[in-house]
Amino acid sequence: MVATLDGKIVGAVRYKFLEGNNLYFYKLAVLKTHRNKKIGALLLNKVEAEAEKKGVAKILLDCAQEKKLPEYYKKFGYKIDKIKKHHNHHDVFMSKKIK
Repeated sequence: MVATLDGKIVGAVRYKFLEGNNLYFYKLAVLKTHRNKKIGALLLNKVEAEAEKKGVAKILLDCAQEKKLPEYYKKFGYKIDKIKKHHNHHDVFMSKKIK
């Protein structure tokens, strides 16, 4: 899914439906020149609307703790399920119930 402005792609998110009635989204990205304009929120809301339309029970994601992404997703109602520590970073696994 992409976000465009004046015919130019300024943001994108990838997602896939999983077994067990879940949706996993990843690689939410917005061009640096277009950040802080609610484009990420718009993409996230579109993914959630698609999940709801398809009857998804839960949306899953993982992100890097060091980039302060968990705080961003918490604003949208996502909860931390697990943190996996690696040598030089932490993966944070989050979810949000839809139903």
